[in-house]
Amino acid sequence: MLSLTKSIFNNGSKIGFTSQVYLNALRQYATKTNKDSTTTPKVTKKQITLEKRLKKFDERVEKQLQKTLRGSRAKSPYNLFVASQYVNNKVESGTVMQRMKSISEKWKSISPSEKSQYIQKSKEDKARVDRENSELPQKPSKSSPYTLYIAAKASSKPTGVKVTEYFKTLGKNWSSMSDADKEPYIKQSEKYKAATTEKLDKYNQQVEQLRKKIVDNLSKK
Repeated sequence: MLSLTKSIFNNGSKIGFTSQVYLNALRQYATKTNKDSTTTPKVTKKQITLEKRLKKFDERVEKQLQKTLRGSRAKSPYNLFVASQYVNNKVESGTVMQRMKSISEKWKSISPSEKSQYIQKSKEDKARVDRENSELPQKPSKSSPYTLYIAAKASSKPTGVKVTEYFKTLGKNWSSMSDADKEPYIKQSEKYKAATTEKLDKYNQQVEQLRKKIVDNLSKK
């Protein structure tokens, strides 16, 4: 594979990332030095060019990976209405601001029954997005003793006390607590840590599988 890669590259042919195996071969060639040289091993200009292309490819993969992990967001009723205006060529000419103002005025003027159609479509889109996002790798959250303490006390906020002030008080209370009082939260945190380690390993495996899938998809383009 490596000799084939070198042959293709030396002949000036266009290189396409057709598979993960081929991509790995390209990486090997891009970083390979001339060991037969009697002087300091050198990397050719072609290898440098290829390495730059591979770097850009990696950046595309990482960008797509992070975008996928963030998940999708459901379209709001108004966004669906805006899209329908463009699809049906109902948008008046003018600047972007003028067109958006016109669409906004139309949205305000349509009847409740018309709006209900977009509201229903938005609910359906949210159900779809929630279903798809639930299938994405979910990174397990870390639970420190302090976090567990805050979570345990959060529901006990006195009526009339601001949330910020209450959590500030909890922070001071935690700082002044004895080791014996903190012990239950420390033990609970250790249990979470053991379970989280296993979940984190599974998460990393899922992310790696997703990364390979993205590489394969981008390689075909």
